Amino acid sequence: MRQQLRPALGSSSVRTMFATTARIAQTLVVYIGAQSRRRDLEWTDLMARYATDVIGSCAFGIDCRTVRDPGSEFRAMGHRAFRCSLRRMWKLRFGYACRRIADAMRLCVSEPSVEQFFLQLCQSTVLHRESYQVVKRDFLQQLLEMKANGALDMRQVAGQCYSFFIAGFETCASLLSFCLYELAKHGAVQDRLRGSIVAALDETDGQLSYDMVMALGYLDQVVKETLRMYPPVDFLFRVASNDYPIDGFGTIPQGTLLVVPVHALHRDPAYYPQPDVYNPDRFAAGSKLSGASKNRAPFMPFGLGPRHCIGDTFGLMLVKVGLVAMVRSFRFTLDVDRTPENVTFKPRSLVLAAGSGMYLNVERV
Repeated sequence: MRQQLRPALGSSSVRTMFATTARIAQTLVVYIGAQSRRRDLEWTDLMARYATDVIGSCAFGIDCRTVRDPGSEFRAMGHRAFRCSLRRMWKLRFGYACRRIADAMRLCVSEPSVEQFFLQLCQSTVLHRESYQVVKRDFLQQLLEMKANGALDMRQVAGQCYSFFIAGFETCASLLSFCLYELAKHGAVQDRLRGSIVAALDETDGQLSYDMVMALGYLDQVVKETLRMYPPVDFLFRVASNDYPIDGFGTIPQGTLLVVPVHALHRDPAYYPQPDVYNPDRFAAGSKLSGASKNRAPFMPFGLGPRHCIGDTFGLMLVKVGLVAMVRSFRFTLDVDRTPENVTFKPRSLVLAAGSGMYLNVERV
């Protein structure tokens, strides 16, 4: 399935989704401009609404409008999909520790009502497209072409759309909110980023394009440094496919469940000097600040190897377009009364999230 889906999430396909993403990012800018004086605007939630709109449009081909309407059903179902109850956490633990038994029991971590909502949504959207011969260049259209060729059935199409949405919107929201948090704390970094964006826009007569956004070097450094300090998926599970001998430690037996502590590795001073200092120049071309040239510093916000996240190109495009749209239009500072200088993390969360919420002051540039 991964091999079949890879073209649907490759650079050429993501490029076709750029215009939709840029349009929604502009809607976000208009909304922020109208709400900028509100002190109760929580930015993690707002970024989740932006990501929901983008992924809903690109995966399901529908206008979710959750940026403007926080109470939309689509946003409510996305929130329920990531609701972290004690029952759900134990299901996850049991599923990872006793996978064969969990499979035999047909253990389901997701709420049935959430899955049913997305299944019906996808089925109705496909029925509309096939009945009226509507063609859109989005993720769903790629899946429908695979369905027409016999590679997928309807339930698999709906399942892949659901997975695309669930895997993308909360992780992108986490990355965006922590990017804004660090930019708000570091005015010099924010000003430098804004300067690079303005310079690039001057060369394109103010027009955003996929190539321009993805080629912004300093923006890429800012995003990577944020991913280093705040990887949305802060640990990974893997199962040994073979017996692996390790010098000095014996052998890891086949089938052993391994936990990779991504957050801890990204903050290890042996790899990243002064790991708690936000420094995008670590990822400048030719930089040795990260220690990568000597110690091969680990960097795995999307995982590594054959099971890495295949949606990384789309996720980065979504995040970068949103940052360009916001940073070119607004200056962000930290609301110190509501957001602490040193962030603490929410203990019960499926992705890395600030424990006390994210509140920022905003003014137009």
